[in-house]
Amino acid sequence: MKELSLEKTTGFKIGFLTMAFAGFITLIWITGENIPGNVVEAVLWLSLVLLPLLYFLHSRIRLNLFFGFMVLGIPLGISLSIVDLVNLLNNVSGIDALDIGLSTSLLLAFFGGLVSAIGYFGYSWDEPVKQRELRIVDCFFVSAIIVVVPAARYIEYSFRNNDFADFLDPTSFGIFCSVFAMGIGLTKFKEMPVLSALPNIFVCVALLGAAHSTIGWVSASLISDLPMAGPTIVMGLLTMLYGVNAYLLSFVLILASDDFSENLNLTTKNWHLVEGFMFFFFMTLGPQTLFEIIQNS
Repeated sequence: MKELSLEKTTGFKIGFLTMAFAGFITLIWITGENIPGNVVEAVLWLSLVLLPLLYFLHSRIRLNLFFGFMVLGIPLGISLSIVDLVNLLNNVSGIDALDIGLSTSLLLAFFGGLVSAIGYFGYSWDEPVKQRELRIVDCFFVSAIIVVVPAARYIEYSFRNNDFADFLDPTSFGIFCSVFAMGIGLTKFKEMPVLSALPNIFVCVALLGAAHSTIGWVSASLISDLPMAGPTIVMGLLTMLYGVNAYLLSFVLILASDDFSENLNLTTKNWHLVEGFMFFFFMTLGPQTLFEIIQNS
């Protein structure tokens, strides 16, 4: 009797999992039919970094896959989206190319958010996140995946357009170092563990970069100073890129420790990243409102 009950339960689970997968595929199809941009390209590039990363972490430390989807989806999507945006802004040749390019860039962040939502729905909070600590040598391999795939995206995009954008910005790096110094200094002053503070510090880097850039953009736009406007946008994007990638690397370091805690509230930090990214995007690259379109027509 118990065996029949177990088989019935397993059958139900497989059925519901199939239903969830069908919903995911349907949403991808609907998005491709209604939004300009290369949906297949966005899904493939996100999968190229997310799936090998989760496979490796699951095989090494038995990381819960749904927890991995939940935590990694949003920052990986934003990281790839920023790489696309920086390349696009350095190589745009017309409004049509800008339209398709922006759509594809935002689709990367969109599907990253969708992956995180899938992880949130599928993860049970009473399940263990991992069964053992990640070895230091494995940390280097995971970090390489996080850095190399966006770098490959950058190289592929640049070769396609016969131009290479500059991803090393002194101002962005200065903001990163300043916030890092403040965060570490105050954490040690309070005699708190540094490792658990790193995600907060790097999220702060991303948000302050977006705010700093938005203030510069508003000042430049009010006086119609286009030469000033361009660098402020790129500076904000690159600061967010540094902060988001460092945030991902801090998660890897935390997996290598034996004091991993769900009280880190990584999902809340993810949504802060989404808020900062979308605020920055719509303040600097946002389209006309419906009222403006009707008025101009």
